[in-house]
Amino acid sequence: MNACIRAIVVASESAGHTVIGFEHGFHGLLASNWRKLDTKKVHNIIQRGGTILRSARCEEFKQDTAAKNAASHLNDLAIDAILILGGDGSFRGAQHLSQFWDGQVIGLPATIDNDIFGTDTTIGYYTAIQTAMDSIDKVRDTADAF
Repeated sequence: MNACIRAIVVASESAGHTVIGFEHGFHGLLASNWRKLDTKKVHNIIQRGGTILRSARCEEFKQDTAAKNAASHLNDLAIDAILILGGDGSFRGAQHLSQFWDGQVIGLPATIDNDIFGTDTTIGYYTAIQTAMDSIDKVRDTADAF
């Protein structure tokens, strides 16, 4: 996800756009807990796993009042587009938000489950497979030592 965040920031900044990131996903959006992201802040995150913004499930976002509050926060910040990286739960949240907000809601499939309809692979899927394979190889190497 960090590589994707970095790519978004670099491309957006070169096009003259400002990028902010919400901490802990929808939780940060609801609490208006955000930070400005620029190329200086993301230049060395590509090799780090996970996401610098941290992620979390947000059951509260299933409620209309939460989606309306999120839409209000986006309007207050004069945001005209939001990119949501995540899996099926994040995409359900994105769809819910789109019912109450007129800005562009863009979903980027990022899940180790690779279960997003309409895409062959998702961000994180091959990394998860490679990590599992590396772990299996290490266990096999250890087992062969006995």
